[in-house]
Amino acid sequence: MAKSTDDAAAQVRGDSTATAAVSLDESTAAQRHFGTNCSGRYVRIDLPRADFLSLAEVQVFHGDNNVALGGEASQRTTWFPGVPGLAIDGNTDGDFAAGSVTQTQWTESPWWEVDLKSEQPLDRIVVYRATGGFRLLILNDRRECVWMRENVDATKPNIEILLDERWDERWIQPVAVVPMSEEAAAEWRYTTAQPPDGWAEAGFNDSTWTLAPAGFGTNWSGRGVVRTEWKTPDIWLRRAFDLPPRAAAERLLNYPRLVVNNDDDAEVYVNGVLAASVPCCTSDYGVFAISQEVLAAMRPGKNLLAVHCTERNFPNGGQYIDVGLTDRPSLKEVVPVSEESAAEWRYTASQPP
Repeated sequence: MAKSTDDAAAQVRGDSTATAAVSLDESTAAQRHFGTNCSGRYVRIDLPRADFLSLAEVQVFHGDNNVALGGEASQRTTWFPGVPGLAIDGNTDGDFAAGSVTQTQWTESPWWEVDLKSEQPLDRIVVYRATGGFRLLILNDRRECVWMRENVDATKPNIEILLDERWDERWIQPVAVVPMSEEAAAEWRYTTAQPPDGWAEAGFNDSTWTLAPAGFGTNWSGRGVVRTEWKTPDIWLRRAFDLPPRAAAERLLNYPRLVVNNDDDAEVYVNGVLAASVPCCTSDYGVFAISQEVLAAMRPGKNLLAVHCTERNFPNGGQYIDVGLTDRPSLKEVVPVSEESAAEWRYTASQPP
C-alpha cells in the first residue's frame, strides 16, 4: 500500500490556515499590479474541490530563465512517492511510476507551491500534466495575491500561461456576448436528428433547423429556464454572434468564458473548433476558460457557437442544455482615457463638502 503523510516542508497547514495564508484583497492587488507581467515570490497551484492534485513540472520564467529550478517546493499533503520537489526537477515526462510526478492525497482544496526565495519579475508559467480545473496564483513576499487565474484548462500535456493579463480586470462585472436562459430568451437553431459532417462550422447551412429560445430540456429541476422542450436522446444547437472590429494589436475579447449547464454530456464548438467537452452532469452553470486555439478561430463580425448534448439515461432522466459566452470589458473600455475618447467628467476647483 502506498504511504501518505503531511509534507513536513509544507508552509500552510489545515483548512483554516490554508485559506488565511493567501490574501485575496482585490483592491490592494489592483494597485500593486497594473499592467503587463508581474512580480512575485510564491507560485501556487490549487484545486477548489476535494481531489488529488498531481503535477509533472512547473516552469516559472523570467526571460529564458526558469527560476523555479532554484526554488523550494511544498504541498498540502503527499502521496508517496509524489513529493513536491518532483515538479521543479526539470523532468517533464509525466511518468508517475518513474518518479517524476507530484501527488497529494485525496483532500479538500489540495495545493502545491514553489517559493522562489525572493520577489522577482515573472513573464510566463508553463505547467506540465496537471490535474484539470486548477487555480494558479502568484503571491508577493507578504503572501498577498498579485495575480490569479481560475479553472485553468489542462486537457493538453502542457499549458503556457502568459502573465500579461491585468489581474484587476478580472473583477469587472462580466457582460453577455451570448446570454444564458436566465438573462434572455436567446434564440438558437436546433435539430434532434443527426446532422451531416461540418454541422459545427460557421458556413454550414442550418436554415432547415428549428428556431427556438434557450434553454432546452424536460423534467428539469436545476438552475436555468426551460423555454423549449427537448425530449430526445440528442440535440444539436447553433447560434451566431457578432464581435466588433478591433485594432490589430487588440484582442477581440478581453476575458472570454463559456458558461455551460448540461445534463448529460455536452460538447461546445466555436467556429468549428472544440472549445469545451463537459461530461455528465450538472444542475448549475460551470465556467470554462477558452483556449488560444479557440481565440485564434474567432474573427470580427459573424461567429458561430455550436453545441451537441446527449442524455445518457433517456427516457428516464431529466435533461437540459444551456450555453452562454461572457466577456469582461477592459479597464480602458470601462473608463476611457483622453487619447481614446472625449469622456466627460464633473469637476470642481473648490473643496467639496
